[in-house]
Amino acid sequence: MQPPTRWIDEGLDGARALSARRDALVREVYARHDLTTPLLALGGYGHEILSPRSDLDLLFLEDDPAQPALLKALWDEGLQIGYATRDAAASLALAAEDLHTATALLSARALSEHPALAAALRRDARAALRARAAAFMEQLNAGRQRRHARYGGSVYLLEPNLKQSPGGLRELDALFWASAVVYEIDRWADLPQRLGLEPKAAAELLAARAALIALRFHLHQRWPHGGDRLTFARQERLALELGYGEGREGVERFMAHYYARATTARRWAALVFDRCAARLTPDPPPVRRALDARFRQVGRRLALRAGALERDPRVAWQLFSEARRRGMSVAPESLELILSQREALTLDARRRRRDTVAAQALLDVLCQPDPDGLLEQLHGAGLIGALIPEFARVTHRVHHDLYHVYTVDAHTLKAIERIKALQAGALAEEEPLLTQAMGYVEHPQRLYLATLLHDIGKAIGPGHAVQGARRVPTISRRLGLTMTASLQVTWLVRDHLSMIHLSQRGDLSDEALIRELGRRVGDQAGLAMLFILSWADASTTGPQAWGAWKAALLCELYARCTRALRQGLDLYQDPEHTVERRRRAVTRWLLRRADPRLRDVGGAVERFFGALPTAYFQRSPARDIARHMEMLERLKDHPVRLEIAPRPRRGYAYVHAAAAQPTGLLSAVAGVLALHGLHILSADLYVVAEAHALDILRVRDDEGAPSDDPEAWARPRADLERALKTPDWLWAEVAARRAPEGRFEWPPPPPVETQILIEHHPARTILEVHAGDRLGLLYTLAREIEGLPARIRLARISTANDAAHDTFFLESMAGGPLDEDASAALYEALSRALG
Repeated sequence: MQPPTRWIDEGLDGARALSARRDALVREVYARHDLTTPLLALGGYGHEILSPRSDLDLLFLEDDPAQPALLKALWDEGLQIGYATRDAAASLALAAEDLHTATALLSARALSEHPALAAALRRDARAALRARAAAFMEQLNAGRQRRHARYGGSVYLLEPNLKQSPGGLRELDALFWASAVVYEIDRWADLPQRLGLEPKAAAELLAARAALIALRFHLHQRWPHGGDRLTFARQERLALELGYGEGREGVERFMAHYYARATTARRWAALVFDRCAARLTPDPPPVRRALDARFRQVGRRLALRAGALERDPRVAWQLFSEARRRGMSVAPESLELILSQREALTLDARRRRRDTVAAQALLDVLCQPDPDGLLEQLHGAGLIGALIPEFARVTHRVHHDLYHVYTVDAHTLKAIERIKALQAGALAEEEPLLTQAMGYVEHPQRLYLATLLHDIGKAIGPGHAVQGARRVPTISRRLGLTMTASLQVTWLVRDHLSMIHLSQRGDLSDEALIRELGRRVGDQAGLAMLFILSWADASTTGPQAWGAWKAALLCELYARCTRALRQGLDLYQDPEHTVERRRRAVTRWLLRRADPRLRDVGGAVERFFGALPTAYFQRSPARDIARHMEMLERLKDHPVRLEIAPRPRRGYAYVHAAAAQPTGLLSAVAGVLALHGLHILSADLYVVAEAHALDILRVRDDEGAPSDDPEAWARPRADLERALKTPDWLWAEVAARRAPEGRFEWPPPPPVETQILIEHHPARTILEVHAGDRLGLLYTLAREIEGLPARIRLARISTANDAAHDTFFLESMAGGPLDEDASAALYEALSRALG
């Protein structure tokens, strides 16, 4: 389906017409007030392009008594005016110090009857900047880097800024400024000819600029005061109104069109900057020598020899591979040539169907260190998609969800970049366990290829892991992989979500779960590859979707499965042996502590070990078991105990809570922690001897692990005690709490569909709730569950952006799973509570 383009012509015409209307108004006011001073338009207004929110940048070259009256008249019309009064000499002097002034002068245009003055000012500004061209280019580059760092560093952000993000309009402004100074260009229309661009390349660049200008015009027309950010809500409306269709599919088509244009803008900005830098390079010229029939060296760059691409199109892929092998970058002129022949190269690759020469070059760049960003250039040139059409279908495809901040292809390349850094040892200090796991990977090529292909199923529909895995054998044959390699890559793509799901939603103390994972991965090498792929995938989705505590859970799952593989998956591990070891360790610990409250240590240990299930002792270290015994003993003096154990390196803290009542502790703790700005990540819940409740929670605040400062926890302790005595007080407090007024909040992401899933297993019932996150959500869920004849034994709490995914392991009051009536009552209660 070809993207609609009528809106581009309409938006571009609208931007020009708006500029013309502003010209007419300014000139009418100018004449009405009898001004004689030369008046110039600068910046975007100088280019005769305006959006509804654009400022009018004006320059008065002389003082005039009527100037204030003119400005007041324009302000009264509701226009935003930026103005200065300086003669030409003062303007040029300021331009020597101020980059903004210098670039604004490059587009100066006369609004009064003084066109010669405007032309002279443009010419003099170019000459002054040309005299210090190297410093000027350095300033422009530094500005681009700062802008990219501030606005996400990627074209493929899911909510880009049309003006400031990489590939935005400011990128094209910088391209024009550099060309104006180095190539002495006066207008955009002159740029393709002065730079010697091929007609197709020139059309591509000018079409990208036209689309971005038109899109900003439409954005400002619909949201006059909403800024330049393409939020999810704006994407949906624009996609519908500009002809791409409604719903998710319309948004994806619309954003794919935007990313294609923004990618073009950024690519050409980089190429033009490179050309300008080369043009400014002083003599002697760079060393040029032929290397073979295909390549030549130009300085520290590798270039194609004349006619090489026509003789054998596969040399396009080999250029990048050879550049990597020689430690060079690709020459801009060769990259431009490949871009101009992109369609022909794709057709040639599809005709060949199986091309091991090009495939080997692709795999070489994919799997080897890549300091010059050759893999990203290879993708930008369309050469990955030419060999792997399945990857081309996810290029520029958006994840229109809550978790990702990049398009599918950009996310994939970032994941590969992370693995390359890991393999190079650059993350040894930051990620020691993953670095160690990389040493177990016997076939890195399979890991890299699986990472490249792990999301290709997203172009097909739901169940992208399975959908993508079905296509791996075909891709493997096309790339010349062995059957063994193909099977392993297929498995990795199919199971790339399994470790993340198990670590965040499973009970990691369940030996059966660990053994099942061990059987699935087969051996340590397979486990290491799946672990690394899971980390690379999850850690590059976006800053809100990954954090220290999720990383700690994934590492814990890997460590447990590693231990199981070393011990033997079929070796029966009697849980009573674990319990007995814990019993002896706890007894020693308590005897060393000599707590006077526990005079009969042996008897106290026996009673405690007889009051709790085996799973508790498998999950809990001896020190925590001893801590819990002491907390329960102290309940005789105080009805509630709360102790904090920070884990700052893991990004969370443990909260150990005990109460002299068997139910209601989780809902009370969840509500109180929500009131104090703390988030629960997971919870283990126990009833001790049917009389006491014991909860072990992992919590974090907005900064990571909260401290254990007694003063900071005094108020939560008091509120918890009050909540247990007066549940209605807590309910009212949570309901009344709102976000602080004046606090900045991003526009809302796509709405979260509420889902409640209940599964029955032989020993328990698993409840999964997916809903929009809000203050006190966990408190609401726990309160509803505790109001039914059910017990929460374990909870996994996961929140990303504005979506919560909470998993509860439940059992009936008599033990075992819930019956049908209890399950129906639970579903009805939660549906009502979640609205």
